[in-house]
Amino acid sequence: MAYKEQFSEDEWKTLEFSIIWMFQAIAGADKNIDINELKALEMLKQKADKFECDLLKELVPSFHYDISNVSDYFAADQRSIKTGLREIAEIVDVNLSFEQALLFKKSLLAIGMFIAYASGDVISSKMSNEELQLLVELALFMKMSIKDYRKTPTVGELMKKFVE
Repeated sequence: MAYKEQFSEDEWKTLEFSIIWMFQAIAGADKNIDINELKALEMLKQKADKFECDLLKELVPSFHYDISNVSDYFAADQRSIKTGLREIAEIVDVNLSFEQALLFKKSLLAIGMFIAYASGDVISSKMSNEELQLLVELALFMKMSIKDYRKTPTVGELMKKFVE
């Protein structure tokens, strides 16, 4: 299914920015975007077919950016991460079924989790408490309830598909 046809041009661009907002929120949390986080973002683009969410399977490869200038793309948009993710929630809630909208939101959080793990200690492969708290805040920005967050597939289960 061609999801792009379901959205206006502005909505599609906002959906594309959702990936950058999620990346910037997690990778920029410590004010230092490192090479592993950038590599993780590129890996996600290469593994777009691993997404369970069909919208992201279409969206991720359609977004053309130079990985070394990802912050420039983010800076070009004047919306804050909070505002942007709220707009994302509205767009998918209006245009998709409840299940598909929730899967999209959880998949975005899985992207955030994947980025967080990329910069962690290779041995422990754990997110910091700050990153975990940030993921919860990002879920709230996208109007997700705790009940929605806990539904399967979980964010962790979705994230694991990227590394298979």
